[in-house]
Amino acid sequence: MARQVCEGLEKGSAGVRRIESVSRMLATILLQDVEVKREAEGGEGEPVEQVKIKHNPSGQRICSVSDPEMRHGRKSASKRFDGHKIGVGVDVESQLIAGVDVLEGSAADDKGSLELARASAEALDAEADEVEALADCAYGDGENRERFREAGIDLKAKVPAPGGSGEYFKKTDFVIDLEAMTCTCPGGQTTDVLRSMGQDSGQPRQSFVFAGKLCSACPLRERCFKSTQPRGRRVALHPQEALLQQAREWQRSPDFDRFRKQRQTVEHRIARLVQLGMRQARYVGRRKTLFQALITATVANLTLIAGRMAAEGAPGHPVGHLLRSLACVRAFLGVLPALLRQPWAPFTRRWPVGCRTADSSPPLPSLVMKASFRPQL
Repeated sequence: MARQVCEGLEKGSAGVRRIESVSRMLATILLQDVEVKREAEGGEGEPVEQVKIKHNPSGQRICSVSDPEMRHGRKSASKRFDGHKIGVGVDVESQLIAGVDVLEGSAADDKGSLELARASAEALDAEADEVEALADCAYGDGENRERFREAGIDLKAKVPAPGGSGEYFKKTDFVIDLEAMTCTCPGGQTTDVLRSMGQDSGQPRQSFVFAGKLCSACPLRERCFKSTQPRGRRVALHPQEALLQQAREWQRSPDFDRFRKQRQTVEHRIARLVQLGMRQARYVGRRKTLFQALITATVANLTLIAGRMAAEGAPGHPVGHLLRSLACVRAFLGVLPALLRQPWAPFTRRWPVGCRTADSSPPLPSLVMKASFRPQL
């Protein structure tokens, strides 16, 4: 039908381009949830094509025709949303929001976290190597720590808990000596056998392997792994194992209590953004949602400053402070169009920055606030 309509229009015209665009969108929506498999018919004969519903659709699945940039996302294992995520960078000492970023709802929480930390440091007139980034557990995997280390930024984030069943010994119950390249189990047995286990996301995977005979005679075997397995226990060696060990050691230090208290500042600023209506996107598309986030963060900062000036007894009436703040907003709006025309990086001293993630519901996109960062002097 689209081709028939296009035959009566001038080739390359605006009407043809629009029909082609919506046709591609329709085709994407129709095909994104199905897959075609070729299966043999009755054991003999030519294979036939079977169209089936996908059990695991792509994270890039389009969930809205009016806003094709919306994506399915999850706040938790049981709570999902449709929309975008917002990354927030907060200076813990001044409590000012130093940077914001808008990502697709299906993006990992730590996506763009290094860029957000750098942009927050730039907004606070700090060098990147003077920044200490405070983030939650979602930012604490080995790959993200490696990126921050290469950038010269100290990332303070809790290490994600190891997976596996709670009834068996976890990886943290084993002692891995990276200098001797050995692994010691809770039963006191040590192995130096390291075997390749393929690749994960382009990185080689290795595991320490205990001998099957050694494990079968161990009195702790029932607590280590399933007794039906004939082989010995295997303990994965992470490519960034050294960084993860340093992080776990930090979690056991008194400095970790300071980190948990300072992280609350970020949560308070996210709550302020939600109070100002940032839970729900007002516009279509991530670019305009970024505009909304910039304006909301500006209002949150200016009201914070006006409130502190009034509390400290600064000269003038509180209304006067607010009017001056609004004048700043007007000046900001004057330069914002030029800012949005540039390839945008989030506004990003030694300063800590903090991280976290928030959501909302249709018909407009939801917003999940990602962990922010705090610079530290």
